[in-house]
Amino acid sequence: METNLNTCDIKECAREKTCPIYTGVLRYLQPYVEAYKQTYCDAGPDGYEKCKRLEIVKVHGFCPENVLPDDDRTVEEIMSDPESFGKF
Repeated sequence: METNLNTCDIKECAREKTCPIYTGVLRYLQPYVEAYKQTYCDAGPDGYEKCKRLEIVKVHGFCPENVLPDDDRTVEEIMSDPESFGKF
């Protein structure tokens, strides 16, 4: 079954299997990872629809690995910043 990222209405974010928040890329930020999961990933549509990573995926089809869910920059600012494309 294909998930439409524009009409997510499930409890968990449809991107969790590939998102660095879940895949362990952020091991060194572990104290924050659980808070991100609770606030964004596992909070239902009210949470994950506020996630900057999901917002970028909806527009560009992918999200740079080191963008965090609470990034306060616009999608355009993030995608035009070469540092957004670095690795954690």
